[in-house]
Amino acid sequence: MTELYTGEELLRERALKKKMLIIWLIIFGIYLLISAAILTAFCLLPYGTLKTPFIVSDIAISTIFWGLTLYFYSTKYYRLKKYVKMLEYLNIGIKENHLGQFTRYDDVIDVKDGVEFYKMILKEWNERKQEYYDRKVLIDNEIIKPAFNKGDRLKYVTQGNILLKYKIFGNGENNK
Repeated sequence: MTELYTGEELLRERALKKKMLIIWLIIFGIYLLISAAILTAFCLLPYGTLKTPFIVSDIAISTIFWGLTLYFYSTKYYRLKKYVKMLEYLNIGIKENHLGQFTRYDDVIDVKDGVEFYKMILKEWNERKQEYYDRKVLIDNEIIKPAFNKGDRLKYVTQGNILLKYKIFGNGENNK
């Protein structure tokens, strides 16, 4: 079976998440030191001195720092945190084996728990209802789409409807 996740992704992404957090904490410490220095200099000024530049500089530094923090957290760190959480979930969750026939890829990007996926549509047999139905399996947007042909028969493993492994055991021409 072709595996989409080898286990190295979790270690690599977790290390990147930790590195990004450490960098932010260092920048936060520098920001606090600069703010404390401005406050100390402001308090040590003699009475009657023009105090406006200290206040304006502290407000400017605070605005820049918190604006960049908001940008950093809302785009980079938040998405990385969700991706690491998904990878951890893939390691501990219950895996399900399926058989299906590939139909197509859906063009719409789907977001599940903060992670972007594209959908693979498969035709599967439902034993209880005794009919075929379309199953939408999610594939991580970071992974290149596997080259399936319409009608390929797949044996695949999912966890939380996310594709983990697949094996092609028949193509569309042999199944007609």
